[in-house]
Amino acid sequence: CIRDSYNTTDIFVLPSVPFLWWQEQLGMVLLESMASRCAVIGSQTGAIPEVIGDAGFLCQPGDFIDLYDKLKVLCLKPKLREELGCKARERVLQYYNARKNAEAFGKIYETT
Repeated sequence: CIRDSYNTTDIFVLPSVPFLWWQEQLGMVLLESMASRCAVIGSQTGAIPEVIGDAGFLCQPGDFIDLYDKLKVLCLKPKLREELGCKARERVLQYYNARKNAEAFGKIYETT
């Protein structure tokens, strides 16, 4: 089960590289890892920065040194890793909760 894999993972990396005609969109894999309290690192492209917000690290697309530096920090600082993982979960619950969002949309439709 994918959930079991995330639950045994401390760090998740989404090293997306944009193309001229395409950039990474929402990325369910990012939301799933954040919901599982993984500390996340994503590329600064598409919707990834918006999804991660202040709950993880962003690196420049294709810059493996930048990615290495951020990964090294998370590997060497377990307390920071845990803090970012908790922050990531809270961010998903606050902004990407399907039930909560459906209820909010329902209220909007009820008032019109």
